[in-house]
Amino acid sequence: LSKYWLQNIQLDINTKQIQLSAKAAYIQSNSIALLGQISDAQNLKQLNDQLFEAEQIKFEHGESSLFLLNTREIRALEAEIKLMNLKLKAIKWALEYKYLNASILD
Repeated sequence: LSKYWLQNIQLDINTKQIQLSAKAAYIQSNSIALLGQISDAQNLKQLNDQLFEAEQIKFEHGESSLFLLNTREIRALEAEIKLMNLKLKAIKWALEYKYLNASILD
């Protein structure tokens, strides 16, 4: 009976290791896509910042309205928030990946 009990525990351990390995592979493959999204978000933030600066110059010269200036500023801030969220997600995934690798080795 104890022999079967030990085999059952070993099978549970093997199953858990396979699950952790699969999750680590999933995180690793999705991290590559996330890095591309971060790069795109950085470009979008930079472009929105440029548009906001251009709108400020136009406003100073009387060629724009306060509404357009505020809209550009909102878009620039939204792009920055999105970039921060993506970076936070990347950090979380990196930490989870490290945790999973440590769990797999145990």
